[in-house]
Amino acid sequence: MSEGSKTKKDVCIGGDFNINIRKSCPEKELIENWALDFHMKQHVKENTWERLITNPRTGILELKQSVLDLVFTNCEGTTSITDKYTSDHKCILYNFRSSFEEVKRHKIKRRTYKGYNPEIISGKVTQGMLMTSFTGDPEFDSNLLTNTIIDTLDELHPLRTIRTSRPSDIIDQELEKNKKRRKRLLKKYHKEPSHVLLGKIEQLNKNIKKQIHQAKQRQLRLRLEGQNPRSFWNAVAELEGKRSDDMLSLTVGGMQIEDPAKLVEEFGDFFLSKVQNLSGNSTNQDYKIGHSRVNITSEEVIKAAKKLKPKLCHGEDNIPMKVIKDLAIYLPDVFATLFNSCCELGIPADWMVAIVKPLHKSGPKDQVSNYRPISNLNSVSKLFEKTILGRLDDLGELDGKFQHGFKKNRSTTTAMIELQDFISTELDKGKIVGTYSIDLSAAFDLLRPNMFHQMMQNKIPCNLLQVLMDFLSDRSFKVSIDGSKSITKNLSVGCVQGSILGPRLFTLYLGELERCLPMNTHIVSYADDTYISTSNKDLEELKTTLSDTMERHDQYLKSIGMVTNVNKTELIYFAKNDINDITPIKVGNDYVTPKKTIKVLGVHFDSDLKWNSHASKLKGKAAMTMRKLRFLGRYIDIPGMKKIVTTHLFGMLYYASPVWFNELTSFKILNTLNIVSTTKD
Repeated sequence: MSEGSKTKKDVCIGGDFNINIRKSCPEKELIENWALDFHMKQHVKENTWERLITNPRTGILELKQSVLDLVFTNCEGTTSITDKYTSDHKCILYNFRSSFEEVKRHKIKRRTYKGYNPEIISGKVTQGMLMTSFTGDPEFDSNLLTNTIIDTLDELHPLRTIRTSRPSDIIDQELEKNKKRRKRLLKKYHKEPSHVLLGKIEQLNKNIKKQIHQAKQRQLRLRLEGQNPRSFWNAVAELEGKRSDDMLSLTVGGMQIEDPAKLVEEFGDFFLSKVQNLSGNSTNQDYKIGHSRVNITSEEVIKAAKKLKPKLCHGEDNIPMKVIKDLAIYLPDVFATLFNSCCELGIPADWMVAIVKPLHKSGPKDQVSNYRPISNLNSVSKLFEKTILGRLDDLGELDGKFQHGFKKNRSTTTAMIELQDFISTELDKGKIVGTYSIDLSAAFDLLRPNMFHQMMQNKIPCNLLQVLMDFLSDRSFKVSIDGSKSITKNLSVGCVQGSILGPRLFTLYLGELERCLPMNTHIVSYADDTYISTSNKDLEELKTTLSDTMERHDQYLKSIGMVTNVNKTELIYFAKNDINDITPIKVGNDYVTPKKTIKVLGVHFDSDLKWNSHASKLKGKAAMTMRKLRFLGRYIDIPGMKKIVTTHLFGMLYYASPVWFNELTSFKILNTLNIVSTTKD
């Protein structure tokens, strides 16, 4: 099969492999490695073999089924299982995609930032701002600054329209030129064939393949340097062809919708109705506390800008975050003047609109309920938020010491260390520890501005609180898909997850939790993930305490507008001796059943704290990553592979290692690490 796969043509290999792909075996691993090496995809998912076999123990005929017949291809197509049989095997029909099928071309507008120089851009922006000065009106001034920056980018780095067959296609200027040149030569060759033209076309084919390979290498290298594991592995999945580029479509009322103009309205109505149904009737209120100048300084703008990530993504203003970051460092006075006007007279309306894109969670992709919104905001507004966040940080821990989210020197690891320390300490005292976590539905989307105002009016200075209330009030969003945008949808509750201020405001909103729970209750939180623990030497008394604590916790969350899902609440008992009691605990009208393992911020806690479950999960992740590393060997050199292993693989394996990695657990993943370290010699 390896020899037959070494071709540039479309390949289809099928037949009775006599390997059940639903069971682990050496042959299955061998086939999977071959498919990965030659970029082949297996299409058969349903049972293809059936046989009636007499059970030797009972003497009863039983129907045995499995997937023994497989179809591997390196091209697109569809597979169907027919009702016809050959012996005890079903016939498989595979349809190749027609070479003459019309492919929809995607129009993508991109800026090329080749030769990007922040000094030149800041100089051009300064010249543009000198022609028309700020008026003191935040709406006018923000539009003036935005338009000046856009005009500068259009002059220095103009937009280019590129047509691609798939959204994930490699986009490169030189590559596009060679493709167009090849297309012209092919037309000329069909009219007047000649060996000279054929030679030029063949040379162009070689150059194009080389450029595509180099572009893939460059794409992986850039993602690797970005230090974002999810972004890097998404790029790997695109190269493997495992990310679907199929057109987004929904099934609504038995009808299939593919038109982007209709899709954005369906998603917009769904996202809005979900929040409205959970929040009930809630209206916008006018919060006029009384303005006094906040006086944002140039130093604060520079400090905030240095903390921003230099990303090329953008919001409605079409200005990359990297450009705003650089301009703020070179022109801090301009931004400080604008931000002071916003604090005094109100935030511009354009900054209050989020551009939302649907992100698939799980389940069928044609169901709107299986998507969640991802927001993208105005880039200048993010710098403004970062500056205001600096003021909030200066006020101290208003959200409680138990909160580890969005704080300096705090992380998910520190949260888990605190929880693990409490559990270990109580176990050493001979006690049983009960820990639970209540599930919240659309937590960030249900923050009530009026309740936030009541909670914070004695904690945050009036001038700063007015800015925060302006930020939370009169927000709206538009859904965007393939250039189409929905009508504006207004929101009366919630804080935007894609914002910089939103997560911190949410933790402030939950800051009163400690006062509502019984004494000696241990609380650990990271954003909306909260873990409550209590201990007792007697299990029955512990159950009673847990039941009371969970009920009070549930009532508190409902009192501030949160919607809880007790059915998804997780509960676990930690003890030195195994506890087999799985009697559900009553919480209001619902019951919660204890588990043997609970997932805390990405780490699996066992009831005996031996970390067997977590070590097992890591082994599975490492085995899957090894297959990806074998594929990456085509594009990444040895130093690059070492960086991938140390940056992404070891980062995954040793995530939160101070919590769980010790002498008792290290041997459980030692063999895995040895295998991974020798994957690329």
